[in-house]
Amino acid sequence: MINFLNGTRENRYEICFDLKDVSIIAAKIAGSVSSFVKSTHMIETALQEAIYNAIEHGNLEITREKKRELINNSKFDEFLEEKISSQKNCKRKVYILSIVSNDALRVEIEDEGKGFDWKKELDILKSEKGSLLEKYSGFGLKIILEAFDEVIYNEKGNKLILVKYLCQKNREKR
Repeated sequence: MINFLNGTRENRYEICFDLKDVSIIAAKIAGSVSSFVKSTHMIETALQEAIYNAIEHGNLEITREKKRELINNSKFDEFLEEKISSQKNCKRKVYILSIVSNDALRVEIEDEGKGFDWKKELDILKSEKGSLLEKYSGFGLKIILEAFDEVIYNEKGNKLILVKYLCQKNREKR
């Protein structure tokens, strides 16, 4: 069992729609474990993906199908910019909590959207296997699953808990 009480460092962040903040927050959180891991690149990338997902799919309610259609028509960036600018006074936020102990990094990411059927998305990801490049746009979820030891959604699908074990003995217990 991971002890998150003794010797922990906790940071909280809130983000509206400024996508530049995503990289800054992800880098800060990944950097907080740089003395424990060889490389923080995958952790940082996975955190960026998780936060982008919370903004795009959660708070802005852009479906996977809609995003794929827009990307295929080279219109996603324009659509995203319009969608963000229509949210005049940041009605919805993404809340991020990072907790670092000597044993693990725990990151909680929660959006104010309707949530999604994460079980269905995981099933799609598993069933696509080798044909992900052609059929499935859930690369962010695949990166998240690769980078973290535990990936837990709440039932509603608007809160994600990520755990990365920082010492070998905890990785082996998995």
